[in-house]
Amino acid sequence: MKKSVSVLIVAVLAALVVSCNYRKEEEECREIEITEFSQVEIRDTAISGAEVPMDIAFWVNNGCGQYYRLLQNTDLGYDREFQLQAIYEGCTCTTDLPLRQITLSFKAYVPGTYTLKFKSASGSIVVKTLVLI
Repeated sequence: MKKSVSVLIVAVLAALVVSCNYRKEEEECREIEITEFSQVEIRDTAISGAEVPMDIAFWVNNGCGQYYRLLQNTDLGYDREFQLQAIYEGCTCTTDLPLRQITLSFKAYVPGTYTLKFKSASGSIVVKTLVLI
């Protein structure tokens, strides 16, 4: 009886150690970075309050890179600054530099001429102008 309880305790402790090591390794193989914009396509004019699609092409640093989120600075009045973050999950990734594409939307309620600046990690900027009527 004591032997089976001891074996059970050892098995539980071993499973706990393996689980903790796996979780730690998983966290070490996860990174979020600002990416490089390759191209941004957006209409020139739209109706205020409507969602305006933005077709965005961006580079990632390896095969594990995927879209994570679009950061937007809205404190600039009619100027908006965007940065795109990619997430890299996985410890074993291809070493190519793939081009990813995603369609996101822009929405503003105040009519006017908006300057949309898409800032890359390298400092390069893609500028688009959108007139909301």
